[in-house]
Amino acid sequence: MTKRADLYAYLTIIIAAFSLYGKILTFDFTGDDWSVIAQRASFLNDSKNIKTLFLHPENLKESSNKYSYSSGEMSYRPLKTLSFFLDYKIWGFNPFGFKLSNLLIHILNTLLIYRLCLFFFSRRAVSLITALAFLMHPVNVETVAMVT
Repeated sequence: MTKRADLYAYLTIIIAAFSLYGKILTFDFTGDDWSVIAQRASFLNDSKNIKTLFLHPENLKESSNKYSYSSGEMSYRPLKTLSFFLDYKIWGFNPFGFKLSNLLIHILNTLLIYRLCLFFFSRRAVSLITALAFLMHPVNVETVAMVT
């Protein structure tokens, strides 16, 4: 029965996520998405730039700000930019793919919160309510709606 209850909890989280955020998948790039993703075609198109993501900007030979200028980001977040490379390789510049990746990561994080709460509290109802509160909290809308 416990595995079935967990399966129902997982399905509840997934269905709630797509019910809440499904419309976002039809939206275009918004805000900083244009400058960081849509206007950086040459950076995301060249796989050789991936190696520069993991070098701290001060360690680059050609320019101390090469990462910032070429990636369009003013902060050093190489894993996030790597995800842009992967999304671009799979979807091109289709905003649907970038937003789907954000939604799937948000769902995964919610499932992890459910499991973590279950580990600590051993109560499925409390764990599911906590996970759903995280999933639906208004502060998290931006993490799904905006790619950057």
